Amino acid sequence: MINIINKIFERKLRVKSNRHGNPFTLFGSNRNEFIFGAHLSPTESLRFYGGVAPVNLSINKIVDQSETIPPVAQDANGKIISHPVIELLKNPNADKTQNEFMREIGIHYAVTGNAYIVATGNINEAPLELFIVNPANVSLSASSFDQFADTITVNSGDGGIVFTRRPGFNIFNSKRIRFVADGNKELWHIKNFNPLADSLEGMSPLQPITAEIQQYVNASKHNNSLLRRGATISGIFSLEDNEAQLTQAQQDQLRLQIKHFYTGVDNAGVAFLASKLKFQAITQSNRDMDFGELKESVMQMIVNVLKIPLPLVVSDNMAFNNVDNATLALYDNAVIPLTNRIFNELSLFLLPRYADSEGSQITFLLNELPALEPRRNAEINKIKDLDVLTIDEVRQEIGREPLKSGGDQLYIAANLVPVGEDNFTEDQPDEPVAPNPKAINSIQDCNGEHFATNFDKSPDCNVEHFATNFDKSFAKSEDNIAYGSCQKDAPPR
Repeated sequence: MINIINKIFERKLRVKSNRHGNPFTLFGSNRNEFIFGAHLSPTESLRFYGGVAPVNLSINKIVDQSETIPPVAQDANGKIISHPVIELLKNPNADKTQNEFMREIGIHYAVTGNAYIVATGNINEAPLELFIVNPANVSLSASSFDQFADTITVNSGDGGIVFTRRPGFNIFNSKRIRFVADGNKELWHIKNFNPLADSLEGMSPLQPITAEIQQYVNASKHNNSLLRRGATISGIFSLEDNEAQLTQAQQDQLRLQIKHFYTGVDNAGVAFLASKLKFQAITQSNRDMDFGELKESVMQMIVNVLKIPLPLVVSDNMAFNNVDNATLALYDNAVIPLTNRIFNELSLFLLPRYADSEGSQITFLLNELPALEPRRNAEINKIKDLDVLTIDEVRQEIGREPLKSGGDQLYIAANLVPVGEDNFTEDQPDEPVAPNPKAINSIQDCNGEHFATNFDKSPDCNVEHFATNFDKSFAKSEDNIAYGSCQKDAPPR
């Protein structure tokens, strides 16, 4: 009888080979099936983004920041210039704003590894409008000559548009490949690296963590099913009569019924037993398997692969002293690389269609990103403390206008002395040494009309005695300085 039960519940590991000859393992059931080594299609990737919370959260953390970075045009010398392409990006079409346009590109590329942009208008002139194409609606066909994409078809309700590969023939005689339809539509493909040799699409960043995403989905479905049913069922079915025998047809029928009614996450907690058939629970319960820890572990794996710092998504890791550092890490590892890639591709696609744009590029001002301000201020303070910048140079670093006067002078602390110089006497180390003034040989007299050389030759003043009612007059001897005033025939003190 044990053999019969074992046969009923026997599960075979099916091993197949893909077209490259690499073995992969097939597991799961129905629509939740996953194949190791298989290409994750854009449709499946977008389904993960729309239905799996950690994936959606991680992608949005990146794109929410990237979409708000304003593009600027830069000439070949690195100078920011006014360019009509920036105006086009501000209003790409009648249906989308700049933020919506940049967000859609960012999500498509970050989720599927592919983004498609269509520009309308004469292909050798400035574009009229820009549109985003969903990667799930695009199919590519390879050329029999070089195995690169030869046609790109955008599927739509009216049959689709076919873009054909043509050599570069823009106003700069560029060598880049262009995909053109009807002479007034051009498509640009932003493609992530894909290690599969025969793939014409970019690899989704979710490809390496597809198994983890499936675990998260199945754990959630299992828990929800248990909550709905209010029970758990796990074990084996057996016949009460040890001597009873089942025919092959009965075994097959019983196997199908058990698989249909009792197994899988959708049937957790459901059991209906016929006569002479009993169930014995032998495996772990939901608490023993601890699906909560499984989901937490899977979520951390997902956010790590997508380069999201844990303090930004896991409450246990959040603290005031590490959220700022985590934000800087998010920009360094995810936001800035994504923005750079999108702006570089837009430069290659759009700028060759504008006259007098050779050497120009679409970029952004890194020093004007608010999220990077703490790091920028720390760097400025560090340099400022070295006393190597003028006030105007410091103001320029923080984006302020220079002062009208005095800002171009370098200031240092007044109490600094040269290294190794002794400014104190030997017998009075705490007393500063008085400077030796240079003797002068002339002095202006009290009425300011003539000079007298040598203090004893002054005709109007007795330079040896002083009164105190003329504040601006002074007399200076060889040994000291005396302030006050002198009056003619003033009596000595």
